Amino acid sequence: MPVGHRTQLDAVLRRFGWVIVGLVVLVVYAPSVDAPFVWDDRHLILDSDAITSFRGLAYFGEAFWSSPESGHTRAYYRPLTVLSLALDRALHGTNPAGFHLTNVALHSASAALLFAVLRRYRVQPAAAVLLSLLWGLHPRSTEAAAWVSGRTDLLAATFMLLGLAVYRGTSLVRSVGAALCLLLGLLSKEVALAGVLALLATELVSVQRRGLARARGLLPLGAVTGLYLWLRARALSSPGAEGLSSAIELGVADRALAAVGAAGHYLTMLAVPWTPALQHGDLELVETPYAILGGLGLVGFGALAARWLTSSPLRLRAQVAAGLALVGGGLGLVLHVIPISVRVLAADRFLYVPLIGACVLIGAHFRGRSEPRRWLLPAALCLLASFVLSTSVRVADFASEVRLWSKSYHQLPKTNAIAGTELGNLYYRAGLYEEARAIYERTAERTNTPMLVRANHANALSQLGDYARAEAILSASCSEHRHAKYCLDAGLVALHRLDLAAAEARVTQALQLAPEYRAAQDVLRLLPEVRAAITSARSQPDSTLAHTAARFHLARIAGRRLEGLALGRELLARREAPAEVRRQAAEYWLRMGPPAEIGAVLSSDGPAADVLDDTLLLARDHRLLVARELLDVWPGLGIDSP
Repeated sequence: MPVGHRTQLDAVLRRFGWVIVGLVVLVVYAPSVDAPFVWDDRHLILDSDAITSFRGLAYFGEAFWSSPESGHTRAYYRPLTVLSLALDRALHGTNPAGFHLTNVALHSASAALLFAVLRRYRVQPAAAVLLSLLWGLHPRSTEAAAWVSGRTDLLAATFMLLGLAVYRGTSLVRSVGAALCLLLGLLSKEVALAGVLALLATELVSVQRRGLARARGLLPLGAVTGLYLWLRARALSSPGAEGLSSAIELGVADRALAAVGAAGHYLTMLAVPWTPALQHGDLELVETPYAILGGLGLVGFGALAARWLTSSPLRLRAQVAAGLALVGGGLGLVLHVIPISVRVLAADRFLYVPLIGACVLIGAHFRGRSEPRRWLLPAALCLLASFVLSTSVRVADFASEVRLWSKSYHQLPKTNAIAGTELGNLYYRAGLYEEARAIYERTAERTNTPMLVRANHANALSQLGDYARAEAILSASCSEHRHAKYCLDAGLVALHRLDLAAAEARVTQALQLAPEYRAAQDVLRLLPEVRAAITSARSQPDSTLAHTAARFHLARIAGRRLEGLALGRELLARREAPAEVRRQAAEYWLRMGPPAEIGAVLSSDGPAADVLDDTLLLARDHRLLVARELLDVWPGLGIDSP
């Protein structure tokens, strides 16, 4: 490129590079706004009291993740993330589009801020744009940006990058501002500690500042880190955080093996970035090739880090130190040396911050006005194009739960129960209980963590009317594992059988294990209504409309699905039945009926024609559409047809 044209291009990129980066990332991720809530989103957003009832500053005194049914709270402290989700819930209700829009905005802002950080290190404008785009469109970053629960990484990275961009060691005001940004990052997710390490490393390698000048730069960092640790300790020791659950217990040797195994997975993920997946490896089944690769990788990284720091020119040393701190700090927190509450060895979203560090390190080679090698630009553009394609495909995966979990079912190791469980849940919610039962059964046979899958399998059996097998599985799980959800599910199966004494005993047991378990409290309050419904049904003469209506009401509130559907169809066929009762029958069929029969029962010329309205018809069409999508992927799952 002629020198004059290059100068003009540099001038444009210096001024508008951050805008270009932000807009490109925004365009590629725009389709994720149409994505639904998936996986942990349901617990974090739809079922969490912390999100549904806005608590303001109270979030800063609470742990991040709690599980009322188990009575456990994970040892995480992320109040700013919870606050942001609660604000989205207040603004958008249960519409996932608003939550996804916030995620896309944060990810785009982080990419623009990365450009600003690279320019602060005097990286050439064109190189800064390309590196920022390669990070913003990296396929491994998709999970954090396109999944609402990835908000933790987005917020932490945004504030961390803002702190790095603001920081100037020679200015106390800027040092304080950067430290406050990092505090906000730490309050979003622990990984922002990598940013603290980056600024600490920058100060320690600085030759311009020593003594009091260096202390002035480090003091704000120390103050905000101390404040964060105090707030965290206070929240995690509060009365509402009893029963902290951090991670699987491992011995020193097993933890070291897990660390090198995780490192091997991350190296593989970086070497082959175009095949993103939800999870990688198993904490208790570390494969030898990954352990060997990870061990070599960690040794190699340590040697390279020492060489880069000692051989880098003084003008580059601060940038190299910051980049190494971001990579090492970001990865060090997820290598299982410090216990974390996941069973898997690695996850795509855990590379979100380390990849920022990689960009800072690579940017050190593109400072000043030196002419890069001719092949670099075409190679970078080809890599960027491949990232755009792969990321676009992954964004589309997150836009469809069926596509995401059916693909994950084939991608993840067979011992990993997540994909099978979540895929079975999709079929279960769609009313395809036979298919759900088959998936749960297959998953329980192969996984090394079958407990939850077996409980879901029992619930599917219960919906199919096989109460005996369902109760046997759930009662054994309740007695063996003493988990509140298993006890509640066992109580629900007893309720389906109308054994109210057994139901009350199991639900009471669930509440003894988890006193704040709202679902169990609701069932306990329901039992008197079921008793009254039984009395009402027995008091009506047989074969009368009132008797049928009373039995339908009992079946509906007691969860006797098959009986409720049969009685509901009978009521719909009797036009003399009260309109309110027939409407309830239509709604019950909409929620619980087999998709193969819903179309006929809830059609314009079917028995429910006179009680249908646009709301019911729209909901019917949506349910049939989801069921059709699930049935289309069923043959490819390789599971025997039910």
